[in-house]
Amino acid sequence: MAYRRAVLWRCALLLAIVAIASPARADDAAWWWLSGELDVVGAAQPGFTSPYAGSNSLQAGDHAAGAALATISAGAVATSTTAIVVSGQLIAGDELSNGKGLGAPIDDIYVRNALAGAIPFVGSAFVDQIIPLSASRAAQTRDALHLLRALPSRRLELRAGRLWAPDWFDDDPGGFSNAAIRHDGAWDYPADDRGYALGLVIEYADRYVHARLGEFAMTTTPRGDTYDTHVNEDRNEVAEVAVHTCIAGWPGTANLGGFVNHAQLGDYAEAIAVYDNMIISTLDVAQFRAAGSLHDGVFGGYDQQIAGMVRAFVGFSASNGDFESFGTNEIDNSVRFGGRLRGELWHRPADDVGLGFATNGLASIHRLYLDLGGDTTRLGDGHLDYSRENLVELYYAARVVRDLDASLHVEVVDHPGYNNERGPATIALVRIAARI
Repeated sequence: MAYRRAVLWRCALLLAIVAIASPARADDAAWWWLSGELDVVGAAQPGFTSPYAGSNSLQAGDHAAGAALATISAGAVATSTTAIVVSGQLIAGDELSNGKGLGAPIDDIYVRNALAGAIPFVGSAFVDQIIPLSASRAAQTRDALHLLRALPSRRLELRAGRLWAPDWFDDDPGGFSNAAIRHDGAWDYPADDRGYALGLVIEYADRYVHARLGEFAMTTTPRGDTYDTHVNEDRNEVAEVAVHTCIAGWPGTANLGGFVNHAQLGDYAEAIAVYDNMIISTLDVAQFRAAGSLHDGVFGGYDQQIAGMVRAFVGFSASNGDFESFGTNEIDNSVRFGGRLRGELWHRPADDVGLGFATNGLASIHRLYLDLGGDTTRLGDGHLDYSRENLVELYYAARVVRDLDASLHVEVVDHPGYNNERGPATIALVRIAARI
């Protein structure tokens, strides 16, 4: 009971902060922006089959968790081609199994690290600069990340500062909760302890093509709070090309990208070799980090609107898997697909229902490391009878009133932690999003 009161008190406090600090949202004519959002997630997981478990396993018994994330976003339009964006965030709560035992977070809210405590931190904070390449302009729907009222139909756009990489790369179909369905799972995007990274994104955009190039700083340890200043050796590069298509009058987008992480990454093969020679008694890849190690991969997919009410998507990603992951996921190859249906069919156009699938895998050396009892930042059952981690998510999202949405999600994960001897695990989530 005391725990429940504490969670409710924290949620009420976060909502009050948003309401007080964000009295109004700017309209399309204003030079400024001020808005707030409160996202609340509650998760429950019934028990599942588990003959054994390790230090980083998904807990097999019944348990529940919840978190609330408050965001205050502000910004200013300095000129018709320059905007400044900044946000502050505060998160409170906890995560199922402390975020361990699965290849990716069950919800994007946990990228913000609820376990770090209710301490305010800076979210997105960047300068957005447009270089027009054409005279014609088109109106832009404004939100907390896009403040300029109109954009040249052909342009270069530069964003520099503190960024969440999935805001600018990859294709998020929206609506879903699980990070392996929302994003290409094997893309090891740069992320500090709150999910953000310092960097620069350069984008070329016209009517048909968007080409993006990003350069980001890496942290000294996985999901750490200290950035590596040796950028000549340790950094992230990511590039993506998205082509806009039209089939039977309905828009679609095809994208293809790749990334390279240069960082102090732990080498699985080296850790195993030293362990096999009995030089060390505990298998720990963190002891074998070397500056300038490379973790690279590719990602891509296709997203298509169908008849105005259905959005279907498919995506893939793969990385070399020889080195430890530094980001929020621990996935070496992944395929995802699914679709969303808008609520016009049942006369609720603001609602939607979605069904998504993902299958995630590990490279052979990564599997061997876990099978020998090694731990990573997310995984470690003490032993591994390897199988792909497969998951399905079904959700229904409803517009309660204006600026208040609620959704119910059910995720079923077969072979959690890539372990054939554990699971399947079922996770139910309730999400509430309030905007001011």
